[in-house]
This record gives sequence, C-alpha cells and structure tokens, in this order.
Amino acid sequence: MIPFFSTGIYTGPVAKLMGGADLAMLVGLPVSAIIYLLACRSVDLEAELKIIAVKDEGLDGPAVALEEGTAAPVSMSAPS
Repeated sequence: MIPFFSTGIYTGPVAKLMGGADLAMLVGLPVSAIIYLLACRSVDLEAELKIIAVKDEGLDGPAVALEEGTAAPVSMSAPS
C-alpha cells in the first residue's frame, strides 16, 4: 500500500502521479483478500476439524454439535 499513500508526511510515487489521491485502501484491501484466499487453499479443513475434536475432548462436559440441516443440538457423546 505504501506506493499509494498520500499523507502529510509521505506521498507515494503512484499517489503523486494521481495528483495526491490516497488510493492505499482501494488497492490494499483487494490485494490482501486475494493473497489470503490463495493462502487458505492449502488448509485441510477435515484434518483441522479432527484435531479440534481431539483437543476439545473432556472440556466443559460432553461435546454438542448441530445436526446437519437442523438447528437442534445433537449430543456427540456415547450413549449411557
């Protein structure tokens, strides 16, 4: 975003070419969003959920999840 800054202390080269317009947020947000999406492509969500389930075992009583397609909680612990 630095080349697009336009502040009282510093004005980047692109901002100078644009007559002092501060375009930093207009450029920085889309670029960072694209980089974030590209970085998240390598995340294995199923593996992460398995790790979370293992780490959460025994915390705050039995685990409760939402049944797919409903808003009703379903206990994930073994029946007694």
